[in-house]
Amino acid sequence: MAASGSAVAARQQHEMVFLRDRGERPFAHVGSSAGNLGQQPERVVSGNANVLDTNAAAITALPGLGPLAPVAINNCAGVPGKPSNAVSALTVGPISIGEGTTTAQGGQTGPQASMAQTTAQVGGISLLGLIGATAITSEATETVVGGKVTASAVGTSFAGLSVAGVPVPVSVPANTSIPLPLLGYVIVNEQTAPAAGHAGPITVNGLHVHITTANALNVPVGSEIIVAHATATAAKLPD
Repeated sequence: MAASGSAVAARQQHEMVFLRDRGERPFAHVGSSAGNLGQQPERVVSGNANVLDTNAAAITALPGLGPLAPVAINNCAGVPGKPSNAVSALTVGPISIGEGTTTAQGGQTGPQASMAQTTAQVGGISLLGLIGATAITSEATETVVGGKVTASAVGTSFAGLSVAGVPVPVSVPANTSIPLPLLGYVIVNEQTAPAAGHAGPITVNGLHVHITTANALNVPVGSEIIVAHATATAAKLPD
C-alpha cells in the first residue's frame, strides 16, 4: 500500500533527524563554483550510502557500528566516475555482517538533465538473533530530464531474508513492518520518495530496526539500526 503524503513527510523528517543525531549533513549540495559560493548551483545532485548505521542511542551498546563503508556523490559535472567503499566481515555483539559495498555516482547527463544514484550491498547479515539474510541491496536513483523528475528504487533486492524465523518474500512490499518479539519492530524495504513529479530525495533502507522494549540484549530503548542505506537527489533548478 502506498504511503500517504503525511507519512512520507514524517519518514523524510525522521531521516533528517537520524543523520543530524549523528552529526552528519543529510544532503550535500554540489556544483557551485569557487567564485560563486554565495549562490545556488545551476544543478544540484547529491546522495550517500552506507552498509550499516546506528543512531546515538545505540552507540553505547554497539560501538563502532556506524556508518560503515560510507560513500557520497562527489561529481556533478558529468565526468565519468563512481566512488565506492567496502567493509569486510564484522561482528559487534548481536550484530554481524559478512561483507558490504557501496557506490555513488551523479552529474549532468544532458543540456537539461541530471542523475544521481547510490547503492548499498550487504551480505551475510545477522541481527539481534532474530533477523538473517543472505544478501540485501538498496538502490536509490533519481533523474531529471527536461524538468521531469523520476525517482526509483528498482534495483533494491532481498535474498534469504527471515525475521523471527519466518521467511520474508523476495518481492516484499515497500515499508513492510514486522514485529521483533521482546525488542520492537523492523521496517523492511523502507522507502521514502517525493510526490510524483516533484524534486526531493529518494531514500531506501533495506532494514530499519527500532528498539521499543527493554531487552536481555541490553540494546537501549530508542536505538535504531539501519542496514543497506541509499539516498539520492537530482534536481534542475529554475533557469
